Amino acid sequence: MAEGHVVHAYGVAPAVVLDVPEHKVVPPTGIAGTPVRLLALGELAVVVGDLPEEGFGEAAWREHAEDPDWLEPVARGHHEVLQAVAAATDVLPLRLPGIYRDDAELQGLLGGQEEPLTRRLQFVAGHDEWGVHVHLVEDTAEEAPEATSGRDYLMQRKAQVAGRDAAREERQRLLTEAYAGLAQVSTDSVLNRPQDRALSGREDPMLLNSAHLVAKEAQQQFFARADEVSRGLLEPAGMVMEISGPWPPYNFAAPAADGNGAADDPGPTEGR
Repeated sequence: MAEGHVVHAYGVAPAVVLDVPEHKVVPPTGIAGTPVRLLALGELAVVVGDLPEEGFGEAAWREHAEDPDWLEPVARGHHEVLQAVAAATDVLPLRLPGIYRDDAELQGLLGGQEEPLTRRLQFVAGHDEWGVHVHLVEDTAEEAPEATSGRDYLMQRKAQVAGRDAAREERQRLLTEAYAGLAQVSTDSVLNRPQDRALSGREDPMLLNSAHLVAKEAQQQFFARADEVSRGLLEPAGMVMEISGPWPPYNFAAPAADGNGAADDPGPTEGR
């Protein structure tokens, strides 16, 4: 690695990729057009890149990590590399920022995690991650008729509030049932906090944001269940489902997540 550079770690792959021509596993460039390469780590290989320290070292991250204009292209470059690697082999994404002084520091730190990383890589092998968003596009609670007196107005308002509470509870039940149905045909599932409108890019409120680790051979079953859930549970209640992917297994990469998933989560919560 050239002086004045830092090592950025994109993700972890099986060591067998070291025996494959590098251009068939990793794209030629990553963040800010910098070269991407493979680094041996025992039975694993780490997908890394050499970034200019001045622009991407620890000081730059401290200064810019909360700046979306700086962070967005970095995150996009990180993702594009992982997406390309995932098309060629199994990969365990590493979180941003993954900055190390040099190869030796990276090998020393990740080497101590080789066993749990290997187990987690084996767990996600042969799988893709699919994201599920559910939005409320139509509030099905009935509007009260126009009141003809103050007493009628108060009674109607009380009934309207009760009706909206009941509709919210029913949506909650349907969301929980929808998530459970998708989890049944997934190897693992997690719930994330619903995105706000600025992040989702939609005016319709997001009620569910989940990620599902699905075996490649089970994807047809997953999509059939998603269609069944969407048509049978969500659409009649004014909700729509969007599925995105396939993605590298971002939500299932951490070794600490072993054994955790749908069974340990209390379920989706509207507004959560």
